[in-house]
Amino acid sequence: MKKEVIIKILGVFLIIFGLLAMIQAISKGEPILIFWICYIGMIIIGIGCLLNKSYLISSQLNIITIPLILWDIDFFSFLMSKSTLFGLADYFFKEPSLISRLVSLEHLFLIPLGILAFYLVRDKKDKKQNNKNSLLISILEVTILFIILRIINISDKNINCAFYSCIPYLNPEPYVLWWFVIVFLLIFLTNIIYRFFFCSKNI
Repeated sequence: MKKEVIIKILGVFLIIFGLLAMIQAISKGEPILIFWICYIGMIIIGIGCLLNKSYLISSQLNIITIPLILWDIDFFSFLMSKSTLFGLADYFFKEPSLISRLVSLEHLFLIPLGILAFYLVRDKKDKKQNNKNSLLISILEVTILFIILRIINISDKNINCAFYSCIPYLNPEPYVLWWFVIVFLLIFLTNIIYRFFFCSKNI
């Protein structure tokens, strides 16, 4: 199968899955859930595939990679020991809706599919500019989402951990300041790791 076809299939799949996840949230009577960064990231990665814009894909990987890895660790930890390390995936095993559980499984495949998409789409000629665009989009996206969520002010769902730490035993104060410090650090750290991997391996 040609690379271009694989890219398009990836893009369409991710966009459709992301939209279905949002529709599911609305159908449950919880439209606030559409602001989860995973749903938005899935759609933007899909758009990046269809438009052949690697910086769109990497901008989302910058944001979601480390949080999703922590979620995945929790998920498999529960499967093996019936307990989680960070408390991030607890809700999955308490969720009575099978459809909601299926939607949440995107946490397991979004990173590998995102990395595959970036590998196939990436532009080797203008890495520096693409990296700048990627970081700018990442920072603007999380900032805008945080502001929107605080304005809407539905704290009980704690979308994107905007109101308090998603890890129960970590809740630094002042929380807003620490949220931005931690999120920006995760973005830059992830970006550095991806750049090192793809540049050092020359792939």
